[in-house]
Amino acid sequence: MNRLEERIRDFLAINLSIIESDLTIVRKEYKLPNSFGSSGSIDILAKDSLGHYVIIEIKRSDQAARAALHELTKYVALLRSSLGVPAEKIRTLLVSTDWKELAVPFSDYLKTSEVPTAGYIITTTGAGEIVNCSKFSPIAMDAGLSISRQQSLILYTDATKRNRGIDTIIKAATRSQLSDFVTLTADYNGGNSQVIYPYGIYFGFSSPISNPESEESKRIMQALDWDEDLDDLEENFLCALMDNISGHDTVEIGYPEKLKLMEESEWSIAVVARNGRYQKNIDLMPDDQLISEFTKTEGGATYYLYETSSPKYLPSWDKFKNDLFLVLMGSDAWVAFFKALINELEADSSTPTISIQLYNPANILLGLSKIFGENDFRYLPSFQLVVSGEKQTTIYLGELAWDGVGTHVNFDEWIKNSYDSTEHYFIMHAFGEQYLQEDLACAGLGLQHVVYKIISPGKANESVFLSSPKDGAVISRQFHESDLFTMQDFCKSHAAFGRSLVNAVKSLSMGFIK
Repeated sequence: MNRLEERIRDFLAINLSIIESDLTIVRKEYKLPNSFGSSGSIDILAKDSLGHYVIIEIKRSDQAARAALHELTKYVALLRSSLGVPAEKIRTLLVSTDWKELAVPFSDYLKTSEVPTAGYIITTTGAGEIVNCSKFSPIAMDAGLSISRQQSLILYTDATKRNRGIDTIIKAATRSQLSDFVTLTADYNGGNSQVIYPYGIYFGFSSPISNPESEESKRIMQALDWDEDLDDLEENFLCALMDNISGHDTVEIGYPEKLKLMEESEWSIAVVARNGRYQKNIDLMPDDQLISEFTKTEGGATYYLYETSSPKYLPSWDKFKNDLFLVLMGSDAWVAFFKALINELEADSSTPTISIQLYNPANILLGLSKIFGENDFRYLPSFQLVVSGEKQTTIYLGELAWDGVGTHVNFDEWIKNSYDSTEHYFIMHAFGEQYLQEDLACAGLGLQHVVYKIISPGKANESVFLSSPKDGAVISRQFHESDLFTMQDFCKSHAAFGRSLVNAVKSLSMGFIK
């Protein structure tokens, strides 16, 4: 938490009536510990006049919107588990000065939250004093409107040619069976001479196919000569789009991380055309918020998923499962685990609420490059899953672990066995296909995608297990620290391998490692 947020928290802790008149403080920075890395600290825990415990979370400026919502779900689960507070005696409040990124995901979150939840918009002084507070009104967006993970960047050498291309792309999108789409311009304003194409059109859309079995969906698929073999079927729309445009200099795959990086690398991004429901919803979602939706990595990319859902809400549950398995591509072990776990959750008559924070870049070469080159462990896959049932709270943690074997791995042999060559890896990376070799590359280093199961987190009888799928079910055995080694252990034992990796990456790329 930064200093301003600390001041807001401290001011709010002694002025809770600004939010709701009947709140009394229980504790500031209320810790919800457990012994295995999924602890939490509630900014302010209060009680209301009806005896509800009220979790008050102040959104951190460096925290993604959906990550903040996952934290709320986790705090509810840990409060229930560690203190035995029933769900009907808990409420949550989310307080933030900035709702640009929060508005849409929070509005969705309200539909599935297992406890009453409200949001508050605050204005503060530099000292953290709250001078204005109003309740957030959820956005009632048209159902099914969501920017696809499949995006495209069409590039040009000069602005005139790019500007002529805008109408061409809009017409091509319509011919590609799309009605809800957005066209952005991207202009490079920096001084890097290696940027050959400084003018771009960035294209994104909301898929018109919600039910593949409907007659309208079948008509669309027939019109596009639908290819069922694509990893993400929504790629069909971009393939059709590219068949209908010309006059551009080059095309690159688009995705939220790329647009976010462009924003941070002296590219100016602007909305130039909104079509269909994106135009209809312009009052609910102005241009700056729409760009923010494009650049959201959580839940908006094939690498991230931050979501709260439950089997009792079938449409959102089905979407959650589809999004989940897209992000899990590259890890057969986690795919099998989640298939087995979902079977259990759907058979549970209590229809538990689940919240997941998942990051899976499926790019172990990049992850190890960042570790050995910059001591940055953030590019390794991980997940945190909170399952809140009527009688029990369970937390699952996923991460890479090392089996402790093979401390003298030869880098050249590993590259050849995993990707044929470093050059071929970069070709696969350019087309987003490096995930196809992920399990093979990890196995060559003795790395495993493991899952830890924590039962009754925060209680005296908290237990930690290793979980894995077997015959379509999840089996668990007691975890012992001697079972597996951490990634830190792996790196300490593979210094020579790390040096060779970093040297190879630096010789063939610019920007991978600083």
